[in-house]
Amino acid sequence: MKKDRGQIYIIFLCWLLYTIAQLGRYSYSSNTTLIIDAYGVSHADAGLPTTYYFFAYGAGNIIVGLFCSRYNKRIAVTLALVVSIISNVLLFSGIDFRYIKYVWAANGFAQANLWPIMLLTLGQHLETKRMPFAAIVMSTASYGGTFLTYGISSLNSLLGVDFAYVFLFGAIGMFAVGALWFFTTKHIDDEMIPTVTEETKRSKFTASAVIMLGALMLFALIANAVSGGLKQWVPSILKESFHLDDWLAIFVSVALPLISIVTAFISAVVYDLLKNFILSSAIMFVIAAALMPLVITFLDTSWPVIMVLFVTIYVAMSVTINQLSVQAPLYLKDKMNSGFLAGLLNGACYIGSAVSTYVLGIFADNDGWKGAFNLLFAMSFLAAATAFIYYLFIRRKERENVDVEDVDL
Repeated sequence: MKKDRGQIYIIFLCWLLYTIAQLGRYSYSSNTTLIIDAYGVSHADAGLPTTYYFFAYGAGNIIVGLFCSRYNKRIAVTLALVVSIISNVLLFSGIDFRYIKYVWAANGFAQANLWPIMLLTLGQHLETKRMPFAAIVMSTASYGGTFLTYGISSLNSLLGVDFAYVFLFGAIGMFAVGALWFFTTKHIDDEMIPTVTEETKRSKFTASAVIMLGALMLFALIANAVSGGLKQWVPSILKESFHLDDWLAIFVSVALPLISIVTAFISAVVYDLLKNFILSSAIMFVIAAALMPLVITFLDTSWPVIMVLFVTIYVAMSVTINQLSVQAPLYLKDKMNSGFLAGLLNGACYIGSAVSTYVLGIFADNDGWKGAFNLLFAMSFLAAATAFIYYLFIRRKERENVDVEDVDL
């Protein structure tokens, strides 16, 4: 019973920490429209701090994934939250816009420590039977935190509260959860469950496994490029294309993370049906690619229709992101280090966000939002085609009894 309670507490603590950390992550992007007005900058300039953040976060995830099993998780998470708190306090204080991108890059690299360490902690302390439950719970953390951040930003705008207070709220929330983590995880590594061995790790990293990981990284990158671009720019699209008030544009945008909380369950169901991350990714990218032309058609005509399309695309991409960054690291803990796989795939996700956030801003400035969605269509189509081709290639090799999947992904 004590062991069960301990495992449930670890799941709860990892979920709570990562959920609250979203306040310090999306405090900037949830206020993009207000920042554009406050500082008088272009879409591209306003998107640059988020781009810096995601590049630092993506690269940091990969680096942390490689080394997180070798250092003290308790101290690393605490220090990461301290840096993120300082970054948010600096933006709350109203620093010059020229320096925001550098501060936000530091914030990104600090927060890059969280996800790989959370997944590594779960992989080291949970029995296999608890992995599906942990995957569903952790899948809701990002969306729940994003909903919380955008909800606070919308409420602030409606009440006339300065958007800068979102940065302060984020700092306070991270301080509280950081203290909880620091003071309750002193003995967290005393009862770890053995997972992947060094011999197993060496045997799994063959050429076919590396190719498979490369494919999954590509799909993670494109999926988050699409979903991250939507999350960043939907408030601006609604304001500029349909003339919605700032608070309403931000509030309506909350539908993306709120509805996408259900993707935690959808992802589990899809994987139970298909038992294949590649095929699942292919299907989700087909959905996104099929809906992009409708977005282009209805842009500037009906914002409720556009929001239905946005939500559907966002959910499809979120299923792929959930499966690659949450389910795969936890389900494969006996075959590969959970922290490493989480860092690799989550890092790819946010490099995709970094690219799309800035590039979509450039397209919006030069070709309008229809040009931006033409780009997202091309990316989704490319990913769908690649996934299907790779899936068919693997199936053909399996029929020929050729071992192409040393790591069953």
